[in-house]
Amino acid sequence: MHWMLKSARFLLRWLRSLQPRSLVLALVLVNLSVTVPLAASLNIWEDEAFPLNTSGAGVGYAIRQDFELQPPLYFVLLTLWRNADASVFFARLFSVVCAGLTIYLMATISKQIFPGVHPAWFAAAVVFNPFLIYAAVEIRVYAMVILLSALLLLVFFKGYLDPDARPASRIWYGILAASALYTQYYMGFLLVANAVALLILKRWLRLRIYLVQMLAVAAYSAPLLFIIPDQVSSEFAVSKGKVSCFDSVREVSKRAVQYVFPSDWARSNRARLLYVGILLSSLGMAIKFRRLITSSDIVMWTVTVTLFLCFIALINLTVRMFLEEPHMAALFLPAIICAFSLVKGMGDRKILLTWTILVVFLCGSSLLIKYKLMAKPGDFKRVASYIMASEGPGQAVLAFNATAGLVLAHYYSGPNPLLSLPKECDLRSSRNGRLWDQGREADPETSVGGFRRRALFVARRKRGLRTIQQ
Repeated sequence: MHWMLKSARFLLRWLRSLQPRSLVLALVLVNLSVTVPLAASLNIWEDEAFPLNTSGAGVGYAIRQDFELQPPLYFVLLTLWRNADASVFFARLFSVVCAGLTIYLMATISKQIFPGVHPAWFAAAVVFNPFLIYAAVEIRVYAMVILLSALLLLVFFKGYLDPDARPASRIWYGILAASALYTQYYMGFLLVANAVALLILKRWLRLRIYLVQMLAVAAYSAPLLFIIPDQVSSEFAVSKGKVSCFDSVREVSKRAVQYVFPSDWARSNRARLLYVGILLSSLGMAIKFRRLITSSDIVMWTVTVTLFLCFIALINLTVRMFLEEPHMAALFLPAIICAFSLVKGMGDRKILLTWTILVVFLCGSSLLIKYKLMAKPGDFKRVASYIMASEGPGQAVLAFNATAGLVLAHYYSGPNPLLSLPKECDLRSSRNGRLWDQGREADPETSVGGFRRRALFVARRKRGLRTIQQ
């Protein structure tokens, strides 16, 4: 035990000796040491197959896409990025870089919002955050959304809250705001939240300047109005059910708490109540020490609450159609900054240290559980390897839905054709070696491309695939 304490003291002395910038860069490298190996090893899954195809057909196709339910900027940038290398790893590297830049920017934001706190504290709290790691190893828009939210918050503080704000900062904010809208529609909620923050602080002159700038951003983003109806019309056509206000509040609250206290190992209601209790206790302590509350704290609390209400309204209006768990990436940084603000408001470094250690422990344990199998849902890489080791000549490979076939095509390189059924089929309803397709029986020996031998079927499960010889 004695040697552990000596080691801890030595580590703390060494960390204090480092310059803030050097320490933050070290934290970025620690994050990259996790994300780069994961990006190189993990298989792609269904949600990554579509951006891969979209970005592989040229810039024109990336702009015209309407099935991704997102604006085109990310897909255009990914297409240009992949011109250098078309591999899956290089495509993921775009998100890895975005995540690394976010950590560095978070230290800069910390110096802007919490000038009395070492910036490494804030960066350390997110280095191993499972959602940031998840966004970094996905060929999806979320890492870029998190990076843009960091840039928007940083430039907003410099351009609208800094007493010595320069017009150049506001010009950059307008460019970032338009880029954010062309990246994800929900980033508009952050622009609204920043306006509400200026309203709460009664910065009337700067609020007027902000609103005028947002009118210019809206005019620049007007072309998006021509693609949104096509993107959402099919989704509204199949919408079902209703969501109560309580359900929507619980849904957004659960995700916000998961951002702050990742806990894949403790998803019970008791654990969630414990984390909510910790946050409420922190809020109570912050109220007790309210003399330490700054205008920056008020801004971040206002931004977080406004985003919270916007996402609740979105769930109620769309019945969860357009709001899966990763879609709330714009709330990720504000929620963590808000929690950090509450802890910092207690004015005790020991409490800050305890909170950071707790968050790092929860993040690390969640990562170990999430990636212990080193596979994403479907595990298509191993499935393709098994098929190629088990198949025979003239034995067709059937994917039981078109999406699974699209992903499997990235890994399957066997001699047989890979065919996707137009409609997903459940093997549990088959009889006597026959498939049921809309009430009609089809013999797999005769109905699959004229192949006379048995077909090797790939059936989809919730967490993976299984192969069945029929």
